[in-house]
Parts: sequence; structure tokens; C-alpha cells
Amino acid sequence: MDRRNFILGAGVAAAGTALAAPAIAQGTRTLKLATPWPANLPGLSDSVARLVARIAAMTDGRIVIEPHTGGGLAPGFEEFAAAADGRADLYHGPDYYYAALHPALNFFTNTPFGFTPGEHVAWLRHGGGQMLWDRLSGGLGIKPLLAGNTGTQMAGWFKRPIETLADVRGLNFRMPGLGGEVWRRLGMNVVALPGNEILPALQDGRLDGADWIGPWNDLAFRLHEVASHYYFPTVLEGSATVTLGVNLGVWQSLSSADRAIFEIACEAEHQAMMAEFHHNNAVALGTLAGHGVTLHELSGDIVAALAEATPGVIADTAGDDPLANEIVASIRSARSTYRRWTEIGEGAFVDARAGTPDW
Repeated sequence: MDRRNFILGAGVAAAGTALAAPAIAQGTRTLKLATPWPANLPGLSDSVARLVARIAAMTDGRIVIEPHTGGGLAPGFEEFAAAADGRADLYHGPDYYYAALHPALNFFTNTPFGFTPGEHVAWLRHGGGQMLWDRLSGGLGIKPLLAGNTGTQMAGWFKRPIETLADVRGLNFRMPGLGGEVWRRLGMNVVALPGNEILPALQDGRLDGADWIGPWNDLAFRLHEVASHYYFPTVLEGSATVTLGVNLGVWQSLSSADRAIFEIACEAEHQAMMAEFHHNNAVALGTLAGHGVTLHELSGDIVAALAEATPGVIADTAGDDPLANEIVASIRSARSTYRRWTEIGEGAFVDARAGTPDW
């Protein structure tokens, strides 16, 4: 679909039909939520359940959100469009899944060699990021809310070791977003599959490797059973945010108090998800070691090549779109401001702690 036609259509839908779409009876409003997550996916499906329960509790049951998981309301990677055009009222997912609607949506999930999770939320809250996000997604019929972050990710799983750039070329690898495009420029054949299709594609040979999330969810998806070489660091996904997107007409129909409830519920869930993923990734990494998984650090040559390819990917993604270039300039400025403190604060602490005895 042409993006301009989509925007016009979404605007008409938001203005003309969104208020009538949610069921309202006896003071209870029911909203439909679309998400790509399979049912019972640790962390992400749990996050949806907590968010839904929190909003119900904070509104004394006046607002009921019905989650539809794994393509229940829309095919994979179409949840944003479904929420914008009224098939759903909300979506929960990473915005880089929806970059076909506007390439700049990539920047609100992560940017290669970009932010840490803490830097990312600092940019959104205090560096002008939320205002830019509102302009971008608002133009597509959505009010975006930060609803989680799965934290720093891993570089991915491979069936055989990748030690040089020659080993990378020609591999079939699953990774969405800008990170996937950076790998593509190093010669990989990159595809963006929904999460529940990764294991079958590794099993039948369509994939030689895959990026998913991190040890906790990767273990749950049993990726270690078919690809035993696990790589770090994730230079392409240092932060991975999750969005609760609300149909703009629905958002505008909420009272100021209910909008505040949505914002507070999402803020609480962002913190809950960050803590949960940090804890469970640490535990799962130890479990994976017991399954014979070999951890590898990406070679300096590969990291350097990824870094060299990144500026071109970012520039090409922004293209000549004024808002996209404004977003890139804002990220660049915030990254420059934050990185020294991160390096001499958190980074120096982690380096100093390395190798010290437990106490």
C-alpha cells in the first residue's frame, strides 16, 4: 500500500469511525489489542497480560483490553496498520516490524551502534524523542507509548562459527530492522520472519542463523537445539523498545485522566519488563551453557565492518524525508551527549568489576 494513501486512510478512519469501534456497554469500554507475540511467550506475552490487568485495575474495570496474539487480528507485521485502520484499537510490538509504513519507525525500536536501554529512555523522556515519535506515528494514525524494553540483545545464533567476513557472506539470516540491513551490506541474505517461524526455518535449512531476543526467549524458542554457536556483542541492538500504540481516535476520545492511566501503566510496565528480562536473561545464559552452547565474541574485523556499514544504512533509511532526518539528528545529538557519561560511569564500573571475586 502507498504510504501517503495509508496515512490519508488512517486519518479518515481515526476521525470518522474510531469512536464507534470499541464496544461500550454499561460504562465498560472494551478495546481490541493486536500483538505479534505467540500465546504464552515468556516475557512479552506476560507483559501484555500485566499491562492489560494494570489498566483494568486502575480504571476499576471501566476499560477492558482484549489481547489477540500471534496474528489473531492481523497477519504478522501488520499490527500497527490494524490499530490505525480500526481492525484493532491498540497494538503491542516493536515499531521496526512496521517500517514498511514509514522507514523512520525503525529508529524508535533501536539504531545500530546507538543507545543503551537507559540512554534510549533518556532520549524519549528528556531529549525530545517522544515529541518526534508523536509526530511520526500520529501522522500514521497512532499515539505511541513506551511500554517496555527487552534490554541489550545478543548478536544471534549460527549453525557454524563465523570468524571472518568471508564466513558471513551468503548466509541466510533472520533479523528485522536496521540491524538486518547492516548485515545485508556485509553480504548476508537477510529475512524478517515472525518469531514463531524461526525454529522451523532453522530446522529445514531455510536459515543458517537467526537473531531473536536474548537468552531467556531464545531458550524458550529452543534455538540452541539447531544452532549451537551464540554470538555477542549485539552492536546492532543495544536497546530494543516495545510500543503500546493506540488508535489516534481512540486516544483522543479518552478523558485526560484515562490518558494519564495509560501513560502510568506503560511506564510501570517498561520498568517491569526491563527488570524481568535482565534477571531471566542472566539465569537462562547459565542454562544454555549446560546445553552445550558455545559463546563466541564477534571478531574485531566483523564489528569494524558492521560499524563502517551503519552510517550508510541510517542515511539511506532517512532518505530525503525531513522528519526522518530530524529524528536522526536528534538521536545523533543525544548519543553524543550520553555516551561519555555511559562510558565513564556504567562502562568503567563494569570494566573495573570484571574479574573481581564474588563477595
